[in-house]
Amino acid sequence: MKHYKIIVAVLLSICSFNIYGQELNNLALSLETQTKVDSLLNVFKQAKHDTLRVQAYIDIGYICEDDFPDTAIYYYTKATEMVDIAIGNIPNRKSGTINSNIIEYKLVDLKAESLLNRGRVHIDLGNFDKALESCFESLIIYEELVASGTEAKEKIGKIGVSNCYRRIGIIHMEKGNYHKAIEYYHKSLKIEEESDHKEGIAACYLNIGYIYYYQESYDKALEYFLKSLKIEEELDHKEGIAACYLNIGNVMVNMENYAKALEYYHKSLEINKKLKDRKEMSYCYNNIGYVHRNLGNYDDALTYYNKSLKIKKLLGDKYGIANVYNNLATISITLSDSVTFIENQKNIYLNRAVEYGLEQYKLAKEIEALHLIKAASYVLKEAYAKLGTSALDMKRPVLAAETYKNALNYANIFIEINDSLFSKVKTDALTEMDVKYQTEKKELQINNLEKEKRIIKYQAENQEVENQRQKTVISSFIIGLIIILTFSILLFRLFLQKKKANKILAMQKQRIEQKNYILQEQKNEIQTQNEEISAQKDQLAEINEVLEKKNTHITDSIKYAKLIQEAILPSIETLNQYLNDYFILFKPRNIVSGDFYWFAEVDNRIYLAAVDCTGHGVPGAFMSMIGNTLLNEIVKSRKIKSPAAILKELHNGVLESLKQGATTEDQRDDGMDISLCCINRQKEELIVAIANHYAFLVQNNQLIRINGDVFSVGQIELKDIETKFTDHKFSTAEPSQLYMFSDGYADQFGGPKGQKFMMKRFSDLIEKNCNLPMSEQHNQLEKAYDDWVNEGVKYQQIDDIIVLGLKI
Repeated sequence: MKHYKIIVAVLLSICSFNIYGQELNNLALSLETQTKVDSLLNVFKQAKHDTLRVQAYIDIGYICEDDFPDTAIYYYTKATEMVDIAIGNIPNRKSGTINSNIIEYKLVDLKAESLLNRGRVHIDLGNFDKALESCFESLIIYEELVASGTEAKEKIGKIGVSNCYRRIGIIHMEKGNYHKAIEYYHKSLKIEEESDHKEGIAACYLNIGYIYYYQESYDKALEYFLKSLKIEEELDHKEGIAACYLNIGNVMVNMENYAKALEYYHKSLEINKKLKDRKEMSYCYNNIGYVHRNLGNYDDALTYYNKSLKIKKLLGDKYGIANVYNNLATISITLSDSVTFIENQKNIYLNRAVEYGLEQYKLAKEIEALHLIKAASYVLKEAYAKLGTSALDMKRPVLAAETYKNALNYANIFIEINDSLFSKVKTDALTEMDVKYQTEKKELQINNLEKEKRIIKYQAENQEVENQRQKTVISSFIIGLIIILTFSILLFRLFLQKKKANKILAMQKQRIEQKNYILQEQKNEIQTQNEEISAQKDQLAEINEVLEKKNTHITDSIKYAKLIQEAILPSIETLNQYLNDYFILFKPRNIVSGDFYWFAEVDNRIYLAAVDCTGHGVPGAFMSMIGNTLLNEIVKSRKIKSPAAILKELHNGVLESLKQGATTEDQRDDGMDISLCCINRQKEELIVAIANHYAFLVQNNQLIRINGDVFSVGQIELKDIETKFTDHKFSTAEPSQLYMFSDGYADQFGGPKGQKFMMKRFSDLIEKNCNLPMSEQHNQLEKAYDDWVNEGVKYQQIDDIIVLGLKI
C-alpha cells in the first residue's frame, strides 16, 4: 500500500510539472535562461529521488525570481508541498533508521530553503504579511535543526536562522517598525560573528545602515555602509559592492554632496549592468534621477525616473513603483512653480502630481510601507495646497475649499505617520534614561528624607507666627493701593480719549487733502496712458498682420508635408490585397505624425509594423521618413527576413543617419519604439520582434502579452551592453489575432478625474472586444477614446496614436 502511495505522489508531481512546464514555454525567457530551464526539466523527468525533484523546483523558482516572480512563488510552493508528500512516504520513518533520517533531514532542509526564498520574492512584490508567514515557517524548521544536537545539522540550522532573522528584519524595516527590525538584525549579526561568516556580517552591516538612514542618522548610516563595503571588496562580491555603492550614494544625497552621489550611483549601475540585474539597475536609475532633480536638470531627472519605472513595472515591484511615483509627483510640483507657466499649465503639473501621489499612496497602503505612506501624504498635501491657492486666484472659492480640505486631510496623515516613525524610538530612549535618573534620585531622597522632615517642621512652627503678622500689614497696604490706582486710571482714560479724538480729526483732514491730490495725478496719468495705448494699438495691428501671413505660409508647408507623409504609407488597396480582416486606428496629434505603420510582402512573407518615433509633429514626421526608408531598404532590397535582425539593422541605420555613435552628455537619444511581425502562411507561423514596447496576441480566447526588449531602435548604446532584439515565434494553426500599438492611446488623459487611460484599461478593452469583427473592434476603440477625452472637461490629444489589429 505504501508503494502505491509513492507512485501516485510521483505521478501527480510529474503531471503538475508538465502542465506548468508548458506555461514556461509561453514566457519570454532569454536564450540563456531557457537553456537552464530546459536542463532542469530534463533533470526532473530523469530524477529517481525526491530530493533531486524538489531541488529542480527550487532552481527553476530561483531562475524566474527577477522577471517572473509569480512563477517563482508557484515553484517554491510546489517544492514545499512535494517535501510534505515525500516525508509522509518515507519507509519505516518512525523506526528512526539512518537512511530515513538522512533523507528526511535533506528534504526538511530543502523545504526551509524554499520557504525562505518564497518569502524573499513576496518582499520584492511588497506582500509583507505573506513574506512574514513564509519566513517564520522557515525559521521554525531551522531552529529545530539547531536543536537536533548533530553538529552538521546545527551548522546548517544556524546559517538558516540568521538568514531568516535578516529577512524578518527587512520586512519590519519596510513596514516602518524600525525597533523590531534592528532587534532582528542584531540577532543575525551575533550568529554571523560567532561563525566568522564574512558575507553574512557584511549583509548585517548593510541592513543596520538602512535603519540609521531611514531615521536620518546619516553619519551612523555611512559608518555601517563603509564597514559593509570593506568586507564585500575583500570577498570580491560584486552584488554586495554594488549595493554598498548605491546606499553610500543615498547618504551623499542627503548630505547634499551631489557630485559624490552621482559617482557612487554610476559605479553601482555599471556593476549591475554587467550582472544583468535589472532590479538593482532600476534603483540606480531612480536615484540618479533624484540627484538631477535636486540639481535642476528636470529633463534628465524625468528620463531616469521613467527608465526606472519601466523596469519596476515589468518586474511587478510595488515598493519600487510607489517610490518612483513619489519622485515623479515631487518633480511635477517643482515644475508647477516655474514662473513661465500660466495658471492652467501649472494646474496640469499639479494634477499630475496628485495622480502620481494617489497611485503611490494606494500602493503604499497595499504593502503597508509606513515611510512610503508618509512620503505620499506629504506630496499630496503640497499639491492640493497649491491647487487650492490657484483656485482662489481664479476666484473659485468652492473648489478651493474642497482642495484645501484634501490638503488638510493628507497633512494630518503625514503628521500621524511621521510621529509613529520617529517619536516612539526617541521616547523609548528618553524613558530608559529617565528610569535610570529617577532610580538614583530616589536613593538620594531616601538618605536625606529624615533630615528634610526635621527642618520643615521647625520652619513651619516659626513661619506660622510671622505669616499672621504679615497678612495684616499686606491687607492694609493692598486696600489703600487699590483706591489710589482706581482714581488714577479714571483720570488717565479721560485724558487719552480726548487726545485720541483730536488726533483722529487731524488725520482725517490730512487724508482728504492727500486723496484730492492723488485723484488729480491719476487723472493726468490716465490721460497720458490712453494716448500711449492708442499708439501701441496701431503697432500691434501691423505686427499681427505680418504674423498672420507667416503662420499661413508655415501651415501650408506642413499640410503639404502631410500629403507627402500619407503618400509613403501603404494604401488601403495594397493592404486589402494581402490581409483578410484587419483595422488601423491612426490619429496624428498634429498635422503630421511621429507614429506610422509600414507594410511589405516579400517571398510570400507578409511584414507589418507599428512604429512610434521620438517626438510628434514635424520632428516626429522626419523620423518616420527615415524609418520608412530604412525598412524598405532592409526588407525589400536586402531581403533580410528575421524581424529581430531587421530591427538590429534598423537600429544601426538610425544611429548612422543621426550620427549617434558614442555615449556623451551632449548627444541626442533619438530613435523609435517598434513592433514588427512576419506572417508565413505556408508554415502557419507568426514571428514578432519588439523594441522597447510590447504587443498582444489572442489565441483560444486568451490574451497573451508579448514583452519586447528594453532597447529602443536608435537608442545610444551603453558601454559593454550590446543592443539585441528577440524573435518571439507562435504557431498560427489555430485562429489568432495580433494587436500592435504605440503608447499614445494608453497615455491619453481623460475620464472623470483627468487621469491617463493606462495600459491595463487598454488591454481589458482589447480582450473584451476580441471576438467582434475587426471593423467593429475599430469602432469600439474609437468610441472608448471619444468617451474618455470628452467626459467632463474636453481633453486635448497629447501624443500620436496608432493601433493595428489583424486576424491571422
